[in-house]
Amino acid sequence: MAATAEEWRAVEGYEGAYEVSDLGRVRRIERKAPDRNGVWKSRPGWDLNPWRTPGGRRKVGLSLSGKPRRESYVYRLVAQAFHPNPEGKPEVNHLNGKCHDDRAVNLEWATRRENMEHAIRLGLGSAGRGEAHPHAKLTEADVRQMRALAVTDRPAAIALGRSLGVSRAAACAAIDGRTWAHVE
Repeated sequence: MAATAEEWRAVEGYEGAYEVSDLGRVRRIERKAPDRNGVWKSRPGWDLNPWRTPGGRRKVGLSLSGKPRRESYVYRLVAQAFHPNPEGKPEVNHLNGKCHDDRAVNLEWATRRENMEHAIRLGLGSAGRGEAHPHAKLTEADVRQMRALAVTDRPAAIALGRSLGVSRAAACAAIDGRTWAHVE
């Protein structure tokens, strides 16, 4: 089976200057530009060398004459070039969960919720909720006790939360159900 050829498309906002491929590569294309003396010369194109963010995502710097350099995520450039976004979804989801795999076949537009649900399904998302979260200071029993007490004496319920090691704001959020919403 023959491998398909790499497809290149213009980078949105940088047409005629940069292209991005369906394999997640970015290149500066050959162009005519003035040298120091104002003489127009042909400038060769080259592949850009992305760097990795601390989270593992790949970025490149794009610039045009007279404009400041703009750093862009490679996955976003690929998605803009190869995937229409008629619903205007704000995020790009990596289907295989590998944030360094910027191939067009691995990307889709998503809402924040869709992206987070996908990450959780792959085991990449939340560290857990409630007591399962590694930073939890309360237990479900604590939250139930605070809520029951708040029915008759809210200040005492907040004081109980404080004695359990959470801030006043965190105690109020747990009592009101803004956090720990899964607890009845």
